[in-house]
Amino acid sequence: TRPHRNSRGCVIVASAQTLHEVSRRSKIVLVLVSLIGLVMFFQFSAPTIADSDTFFYIRRAWQYRTEGIFNTAFPWTYYSSIRLFSASLWYGFGIFLIPFTFLSSLALGAKIAGAVLGWMVLVAFLSITIRYRMKWAFLWPLLLFFLAPNITYRFLMARPQLLSLAAALILFSYLISSDPEKEQEGRVIPGRIWKRYGIIFLSSFAIAWFHLNFVWVPFMLLGAVIIGNIFAKISFDWKSCGAMLGGVIAGWMLRPDPLNALKLFYIQVVQQIAEKQGGLPLLFGAENFPLTFKILFQNFTPFLLLWTVSIGIAVYAIAQKKVKRDTPLMRLLAASSLISLVCFVLTMFVARRAYDLWGLFGVLTIGAVFTEIIPSLKSVFYTNLSKWMIIGVSVFLVLYSGGRTLKSFENASSPDRMKEVALWMRDHSNEEDIVFNLNWSHFSPLFFWNQKNYYTGGLDPIFQYAYN
Repeated sequence: TRPHRNSRGCVIVASAQTLHEVSRRSKIVLVLVSLIGLVMFFQFSAPTIADSDTFFYIRRAWQYRTEGIFNTAFPWTYYSSIRLFSASLWYGFGIFLIPFTFLSSLALGAKIAGAVLGWMVLVAFLSITIRYRMKWAFLWPLLLFFLAPNITYRFLMARPQLLSLAAALILFSYLISSDPEKEQEGRVIPGRIWKRYGIIFLSSFAIAWFHLNFVWVPFMLLGAVIIGNIFAKISFDWKSCGAMLGGVIAGWMLRPDPLNALKLFYIQVVQQIAEKQGGLPLLFGAENFPLTFKILFQNFTPFLLLWTVSIGIAVYAIAQKKVKRDTPLMRLLAASSLISLVCFVLTMFVARRAYDLWGLFGVLTIGAVFTEIIPSLKSVFYTNLSKWMIIGVSVFLVLYSGGRTLKSFENASSPDRMKEVALWMRDHSNEEDIVFNLNWSHFSPLFFWNQKNYYTGGLDPIFQYAYN
């Protein structure tokens, strides 16, 4: 205990544990503030918009605010399945963005929303590293942010997958354990079990509601966690499976016209993959194609090195029976390793957009190995080597990914992109005239500035192809 006097001169005795907890919470607050400062710095390093689809999302949120949140009819992509089915895959995201439409300009709202979204993912990631008592818990969100220029840039996009990724991290954390620290000590508090089910339900709901295209992610996480429990030779709490399934169904159903939204999910996820893999010559976005080995080695080599070495060390330690398998962190390691391996394969052979998940769970794998596996080797050499490798790679990535991202962001979309032509068409056409836009990617900025006209298609070429 440590005595001190309050403002009235009375002697107060505070336990060392209390002081430690206050210090720990102060550090967490400082890290949270630092993370939002980091994302805001990159977001406002240039006046540009990171992704052109952001023009659509923020304008659509404005429409929900001004025309009603249940109006999901969308005739603006006229020759498209989106108009035909009058449903939204991103309904929850549009509702989430509504507060940002009250700012002085929608472009400013979009940039602040992008910063908040990136911050939310980092906070969700930080919550896992703290809950599972990882060493250097505050470092891993930083490593995640600067993992590669591709990843850093995606943290600046005001797109719905960032919300789903944050929710996926929380779901993953609670699918493994309701309270890792208490479980490690052999104590389980019944009330926290029900809290766990509630968090699993809400996070599953959020994944599906904000971005229905991510509805498959909870099932992937669940499968990996079950395999992790099998690896640890402990039983799985199947009630959490029911909570997850209920959340996914609620997230899908609680939107206008959920059946038609499911049809759009089939078109953009299942049909698109089938058509793309079959060689259909549509102008798919780059994120829908596999990552090339050139970009892999150019941008992801430091992370790839840490990740593969970490998995190799983990396999060796487990084979040599140097660690217990049944701890919460070991189950997290088993599940996150499996997820990162699956998403790496998807990144290289299906669509590079999967590198978001590869990065998230890959960094979790590295952190778990550094915390649980390296100490079990009982080698000062390996401990020091791993520390300096992580520090060296982190410093390099801050400079490399940070510099590349700042340069790329300068060349992103101007807030006034296509403003002049959109306003000219608005002033020189009739209501609901259809604009023949050759490239689907031009739709979002055109729609942002001009809702008087309709357009042949937009958002994704597969919607236009599926229509006819």
